[in-house]
Amino acid sequence: MSIERISTEFNLDGTWTQTGVEDDKLIIRHESDVSAALEYAGKLRNSDDYSKQGIKSGFWHIATLPTTIVLQLKEIGVDLYAPRTSAKEIVAGLRKINAEHFLTTAKRV
Repeated sequence: MSIERISTEFNLDGTWTQTGVEDDKLIIRHESDVSAALEYAGKLRNSDDYSKQGIKSGFWHIATLPTTIVLQLKEIGVDLYAPRTSAKEIVAGLRKINAEHFLTTAKRV
């Protein structure tokens, strides 16, 4: 059976949200073009000085995450907005959903 589309919305963060019904179940799908985030993360990950400079100044940028990836992490229990979520939990979550290519560092977190 096919999905009966109820609505399609384009959000300000660049995410498409589609809502529909299939087999009497509400289906919500989020999609976005993540190519720019992948390219940006790759450039930072391959930079020799980016992580070093960040760590020296007390800030370590470990990932660039589009909204769709944040939502996937939330689905597996990794809430980026929870105050006690650690960098190690985020990295483990990215690996679990096969999204480690959004990491901006090649160093161990």
